[in-house]
Amino acid sequence: MKTFFADPYASWQRGTNENHNGLIRRYLPKGTSFNDLTQEELDDIVWEINNRSRKILNFSTLQEVFNLWGVFGFKVECGRVNLPTTFQKSIQDQ
Repeated sequence: MKTFFADPYASWQRGTNENHNGLIRRYLPKGTSFNDLTQEELDDIVWEINNRSRKILNFSTLQEVFNLWGVFGFKVECGRVNLPTTFQKSIQDQ
């Protein structure tokens, strides 16, 4: 299996990683002490990040897509999720 290692100090080679770092920094700015955070606070931050709507999912959350996985079919092409019209209507009805 081929493995890619990004060059040091080349953040453009780690786009998704850097995006998630930015999301985490919204809740935990640099210099934040993790000793002052409870597990519940960390779990809340993780939940909020994981339940954000995403443009690539037609502004649905990952949970909404996974909940409808067995009900509606969708396919991924070139990194884009093409959701059927029935899925889009069900999201609007919620």
